[in-house]
Amino acid sequence: MRAAFMDIVADEHKRGKTVFMSSHMFEEMESSCGRVAQIDRGRIVDVVQMSQIKCRPDAEYKVEFNKRSDYRDFLTKNFIIVRNQPQYSQVTVSIPRGDAKELLNVLADYDVKFLSEVPYTLERYFKERLASSHTKENEI
Repeated sequence: MRAAFMDIVADEHKRGKTVFMSSHMFEEMESSCGRVAQIDRGRIVDVVQMSQIKCRPDAEYKVEFNKRSDYRDFLTKNFIIVRNQPQYSQVTVSIPRGDAKELLNVLADYDVKFLSEVPYTLERYFKERLASSHTKENEI
């Protein structure tokens, strides 16, 4: 039934119709909506275009190194580290979306266990916004 419903939503969207739906399933919203509103305590607290989520100017990449020395040396490079997990010799870096080649060129000098892009999701966006708004409320 869920798949049939999503097909109907997609068909109506193609016809130019606006469909309002409520869901706690972020992946479902990401794949079917052009604009999403977040409701907290019965009030709309944020509205975002899905294009803002999907086309962010920065990208995050998680890198894990096989050698601890490579991990330590990489930390001295000029990258913005948004998460550091020394116990795994692993970092997550944020770079402008067009600079992936620069990151790959630097990583070519290291023994890399894995490299993966960390997708920016609607769920993450709303959690960050909600946490930010609750922090501001507590500061007042």
